[in-house]
Amino acid sequence: MEVQYQIPNAERLESSAKHVLVWLQSMTLLQYDKGNPKLPRHFKPSLVEDEFETPRKNFESLCKQHKIFPTLDVSATLENRKCVKFFSITDNALEQEWTEDFWCNHPHTLHAEFVEKCHQQWKKHNINGLQIIPANCMRTSYWHKFIEPNVRYYAIEGSIRFLQDGKPSKDTSRNAYVCVVWRAI
Repeated sequence: MEVQYQIPNAERLESSAKHVLVWLQSMTLLQYDKGNPKLPRHFKPSLVEDEFETPRKNFESLCKQHKIFPTLDVSATLENRKCVKFFSITDNALEQEWTEDFWCNHPHTLHAEFVEKCHQQWKKHNINGLQIIPANCMRTSYWHKFIEPNVRYYAIEGSIRFLQDGKPSKDTSRNAYVCVVWRAI
């Protein structure tokens, strides 16, 4: 009996490898800068963790406030998903079609890519979406190209205490956040 192995799609493998490389680079920087008193306290934690789970109460509050109830979480794991359907890191949401209302709290090293993808899928499929993103992204070219002239966004009051491994993180977020509302036309 011959055993056959399924070889993953080359593009998916390449994309997953890119994400792992970003993580490894972050870990290398963290080791290099460990104990460096010149670095601000908030610098180090952002290198360790690139993915921040949104607390369910924050997600539900944003859905209710904006009257959008997503059925697809585009950046999640089985454990932290906010919707029944989700894309994991191996699914690579950046290579998928999003044909239904979405929730997006993406890895923080991929802001530009996910903002562009949200815009592309919103225009292509006329879907609704909610995306949370640090407010300091407002100074970027991708913000002014894809968000500012096209959709509304709202400041999220207070600091978000993201979850790590399903439990509240030790510290609240260092950034202010906005909710970008991709509303179907």
